Amino acid sequence: MKYCVTIFLFSLKGFFSFAQLQESIHIHTDKNIYLPGETIWLKAYVVQANKPTETSTNFYAAIYTNDGKLIEQKKFPIISGSTAGEFVIPDSIVSAGIRLLAKTRHSSALYEKYLALHHKGKQLEFPEAVESMVPRVGIYAENSRPAFNLNNHFSIYASVAGTPAKVSGVLYNTQ
Repeated sequence: MKYCVTIFLFSLKGFFSFAQLQESIHIHTDKNIYLPGETIWLKAYVVQANKPTETSTNFYAAIYTNDGKLIEQKKFPIISGSTAGEFVIPDSIVSAGIRLLAKTRHSSALYEKYLALHHKGKQLEFPEAVESMVPRVGIYAENSRPAFNLNNHFSIYASVAGTPAKVSGVLYNTQ
């Protein structure tokens, strides 16, 4: 009997290890507007359940032009939930801005940040909206069991890149 219980406990440990929490990425850059030839200095924080991650060891980042052309990609080590690095913007770039994209193996979504490029003698251009970001939507019930024939409360959460988003919808009674 003791042998069966031990095997059962080890199998439960393996089962729950697959249900890992998703990681979130937060990146700080030294500034938001750059000149061609400058260096983008960045510091990234990777958290899992609001604590520094212990799951991922590599941080993947890349910079792209506005039209999606890869400029450079790098891999940085994650130590105690954070990493630091740099990208050098080529002198020959003619794009009005660049996009910094980042992820880890266990991140829930691709992190994206727009960085403007200022070319001497030209006016800065900023995108009106970033359409490539996917909104996150969640519905949370007041309690875990549905209460039939009783009023029940729930909340709806919607965000785009971590900021609240306006949503609209319709609830239907299927009965």
